[in-house]
Amino acid sequence: MARAAALFAAVRLDHVVGFYRQFVIPSAGPRHFVPAEEAEQLALGERLLGVVRAAAGAAGVTGEDLGVVPDFVRRSLAALAIPGYRVLRWECDGDVFRDPAGFPPLSVATSGTHDTSALAVWWEEEVGADGRRALAAVPSFGRLGGADAAFTPAVHEALLDGLYGAGSALVVLPFPDAYGGRERINLPGTVGPPNWGYRVPWTVEDLCGSAGAALQGRLRALAARHGRAAG
Repeated sequence: MARAAALFAAVRLDHVVGFYRQFVIPSAGPRHFVPAEEAEQLALGERLLGVVRAAAGAAGVTGEDLGVVPDFVRRSLAALAIPGYRVLRWECDGDVFRDPAGFPPLSVATSGTHDTSALAVWWEEEVGADGRRALAAVPSFGRLGGADAAFTPAVHEALLDGLYGAGSALVVLPFPDAYGGRERINLPGTVGPPNWGYRVPWTVEDLCGSAGAALQGRLRALAARHGRAAG
């Protein structure tokens, strides 16, 4: 962690629940957690994350708290001032999406992760017509009202605008979602090109040229509109 802090301004702890407990699958006997009891898991996680925080110094530390994560882990992360994740497509209560404006400051808002489909694919093929209407009913996404399944530039802009307006201190976009691409970075549980075979489809010349400048301008305008631009 000290080495990472010397290289980067912030560090993401993947599968942060693993600091609290490990799931053991022995060759014989029942599967179990180590430690077995919640109180022990809590004590272990907070001790280990205390070491992490001390070594990180001024570098930011974020905990990836997605998947099967017990509630006490998220409460613990909040007590330790370690932000967790708020993934737009998963932030819902039943059929009702939560408004990103209400996300806690101690969180990272994002459109997806390395393990999800791209935002464009989610909108067109996965969320469905009812889901699109439900999202448009959220105040932060009111501009989506009447939008159909087509992932148009206007839909893309409205989705990012609502996300950038999140109460979260930090907003992170996977690169495909930043420019509206459809590539998937990883398809978990597979072997082959979908499994971490992703390559950025932009050349260095693209990034440094007019296309890159246009993308930079759009993202900077969003950041400025929501008070996320630095200088």
